[in-house]
Amino acid sequence: MLWQTEIKRFAPWLTCLTLHKEESDSVADIASVNIVIISTFMLANSGKKPLELLTKLREIHFHRIILDEAHLNNNMS
Repeated sequence: MLWQTEIKRFAPWLTCLTLHKEESDSVADIASVNIVIISTFMLANSGKKPLELLTKLREIHFHRIILDEAHLNNNMS
């Protein structure tokens, strides 16, 4: 959970939510935080839960979206 640690260290005033597969957070819960961390691996997997999460995320206006896929390069070799 490197991102959460870095956020707490360098921007402790920002609120953060990490989403995994089993969340049942509402759109309002997700939209109420400053930073939402979601695994690209989780979003890429097929299944009901990721599709429900994507539907929720489409309802929220994000100011910025950052995709960090550095972990994919490390796992590919």
